[in-house]
Amino acid sequence: MKKTLTRLVIVEQLGCDLSVPASLYKDSLKQAAFGTMTAPCLIQSSEREEIQISAELMTKLQIPFAHMMQPIIVNETIHLGPLIGVLSAGFTGSLLRPIGKRSLHLAKLLSTASITGGLPFIFGTHHINWETGTINGYFYEESGWTQHEIPLPNVVYNRLPNRKTEGLAPFKFIKEKMMTDYGIPFFNPDFFNKWEIHELLKLNEQTAYLLPYTVESPSCEQIKKLLLLHQTVYLKPKNGSLGRGIYTLSFKDSLYTLTYKGEKGLHVREKETLEDLLSEFEYLLTNPSYIAQQGISLIKKEKRCVDFRVHTNKDGNNQWVLTALAAKVAGPNSITTHLDYGGEIEATAKIFTNPSYKKEIENKLKDAAISISHVLEQELNGLIGELGFDFGVDYQGNVWLFEANSKPGRSIFSHPALRKADQQTRKLSLEYAIYLSGYYLNTPEGISI
Repeated sequence: MKKTLTRLVIVEQLGCDLSVPASLYKDSLKQAAFGTMTAPCLIQSSEREEIQISAELMTKLQIPFAHMMQPIIVNETIHLGPLIGVLSAGFTGSLLRPIGKRSLHLAKLLSTASITGGLPFIFGTHHINWETGTINGYFYEESGWTQHEIPLPNVVYNRLPNRKTEGLAPFKFIKEKMMTDYGIPFFNPDFFNKWEIHELLKLNEQTAYLLPYTVESPSCEQIKKLLLLHQTVYLKPKNGSLGRGIYTLSFKDSLYTLTYKGEKGLHVREKETLEDLLSEFEYLLTNPSYIAQQGISLIKKEKRCVDFRVHTNKDGNNQWVLTALAAKVAGPNSITTHLDYGGEIEATAKIFTNPSYKKEIENKLKDAAISISHVLEQELNGLIGELGFDFGVDYQGNVWLFEANSKPGRSIFSHPALRKADQQTRKLSLEYAIYLSGYYLNTPEGISI
């Protein structure tokens, strides 16, 4: 698909409905479209490098304002935009911060369209009018947040904030209806089930070597065997987040020790038998949502464990690229590196003092992340546009995958060294949305749920 970043300009006295650069013009063009709205119109060629549009056609197509675009030509139609819907939840009803604390990040995402082209907007289930085929969406302009009625979009980027919201019936209905009835592609369709992802990656030789040994719904005997082999075992919820509900078990000097984070700080329990120790925490064995995972001797900084967050994104050519890599250092007396528990973000140069070893580990992390991205894309249903990975590195330089996230958090981008990476991830998300718009406008039969 030819990519042409072009400015849309409104002209009151145009002499036609739409004037396009000669490089884009085709004699066969007979209509213009914006999202799912189409209107027949008179289209002429121009020596200008911008697309000029009459106010009347702007109104017919429900284009809210002039913007940078990546026009897509399919047969006799020129698609203006494309129109990119960003699905979310938790709206406040206020134009000051329409989506609460996430408003700043989403404003940055929408503003990035000045570089990529396209017109992104935010919406929720209650903003859709199925009778008119329109959405009352939120846009971010120079003056701040605005709300406009526009057609249904060319593509939807799923940014629902959590697993619970995503499981609600209205969101499932939107996804199915837009894909089935309107041929609108969704990307980042679902939160991952961590155990299913583990089992999937275990079956592929490209990724199996990255996985710590893991047992689903472990028995006391299985945990004992793991402790004999690895001395340390992590008990964690299959679909937990932000480090919540994680326990560390260890066996040393004939004592079993359980460590976990409670409301009043770090808690430590010790018993001579594992049965006695876990009798206080019976749900760890009876709850089918828990897994037991081999403990890894992670590299440390100042006696604090270090792991690594890696982001990958699909780009405008449908290729996986590494977009961010940062170290996370555990907080004092913490069993995880999560920021909520005192963890800190660090540039990798602060962890590895040897430049050649730093480069070696970074290359291993990059190769692992790209390999996993390809495998997940091949094996899972739906379109994946971004992934986040939590990796560990042991003292032998081996890389271990702890978690893959389909909707990665953005806490690492608070670090000054990652500002360019922050912008790059936003830019590629929009470029991938533009790619999908063009691909599915040309091959609408390719949509599948």
